[in-house]
Amino acid sequence: MGLEIGVFIDSKGKTIALNQSGTTQVYIKEKGKWRVTKEITCKIDELMSLSTIRDNINSMAKSLGNCRVIVASEVKGISYTILDGLGFNIWELDGAPEDFLDDVANSEEKEKLDKSMIDEVPTPIKNSDDNYFIDLKIQMKNNSKFSSKQMLLPFLHNTKFNKLEILCGHVPPWFEDEFKKLNLSLAVEEAGANTLKVTVFPK
Repeated sequence: MGLEIGVFIDSKGKTIALNQSGTTQVYIKEKGKWRVTKEITCKIDELMSLSTIRDNINSMAKSLGNCRVIVASEVKGISYTILDGLGFNIWELDGAPEDFLDDVANSEEKEKLDKSMIDEVPTPIKNSDDNYFIDLKIQMKNNSKFSSKQMLLPFLHNTKFNKLEILCGHVPPWFEDEFKKLNLSLAVEEAGANTLKVTVFPK
């Protein structure tokens, strides 16, 4: 099954904000052409209670099945909270589906590819309570397509740690600027022939 994209439209076939009544058309591309596989009506108006609106949006989301991409001219408030919580990729675009379906599909595929690349990037491993370790020399040798920055920067930005030990041939030159921004310190010691042990810790 290819990528499915839901588009929330009015009676004229143009995207509208997901805070009013409309129809979600689910598109899939087959043999180079987009076709509608299902249509789901969603009723929303300002006279409805929040619980009714929530129920209607949840019902629409459930009817979308495996489709996890939705396009509307605007998605905010309760609509955004529900769809984002269910794991939808949300796009805000104006116009008719034929104006943007290819662009959305291409971007979704690129994001999927980028995520799979991220999954492959070696990262520090946890060896005790909030203490981590990575042998950068081995990882750089075995994963030459990745830089030390790709391996370490997401970890340094997103992980709480007491200590990170890094085995490397030299201290990466980007450490200085990033460590100032992140308020980190380091200690360097010899760890064998052409090998340094760099210990990183929060100040």
